[in-house]
Amino acid sequence: MIVDLQPQNAEQRASVYWWLSTLFAKELSADALNVYFSQQGRELLAGLAEALPADQQSTFLTQFESAINALKLMEQPHLELAADFAQAFLGDQRTSAMPYASVYLSEEGLLFQQPHQEMLNLLNKQGLAVTEQFKEPADHLAIMLDYLGNQVMREVGAKNETERKKLYKEQLEFITQQLLTWIPQFNRRCQDTIRN
Repeated sequence: MIVDLQPQNAEQRASVYWWLSTLFAKELSADALNVYFSQQGRELLAGLAEALPADQQSTFLTQFESAINALKLMEQPHLELAADFAQAFLGDQRTSAMPYASVYLSEEGLLFQQPHQEMLNLLNKQGLAVTEQFKEPADHLAIMLDYLGNQVMREVGAKNETERKKLYKEQLEFITQQLLTWIPQFNRRCQDTIRN
């Protein structure tokens, strides 16, 4: 595998993780949605697309522009999106795709299980913590993606290539051990929620 460890590419990865984190953290406000409707929003999406392989960038932008244009036709698009967010993520296990690792990785499907504690330990080790304003367990997908973005920026600040490679490897391990262990189930649950 060839890995491009240039700092500017790492910064793009961090931006993607942080952007995704905001999408899973809470409903888009009317003001946030208006940013997507503006030139600034188009520039944001173009910047995010640059983090994708070249052959996927156009599809990404086309799909987003199509979705944005459909939202512009709605009378109160932020309320429609808020309702969709609530249906998708804020229900129970039977009706929504709960964005917590514990739900998918514990036998009982309960919150605040081992993945939550593991994430608290990882945050603590880096001197990070979940803000009091975000009253969610530490294994919430938004927190995990935000943490990953912070880890990428540690890579950017690495003193040398050896340290940069070590930090990049730690990110891959986090993705493999903390995210990919449950994200496929979460994705299937999201797809089921959309169909219902």
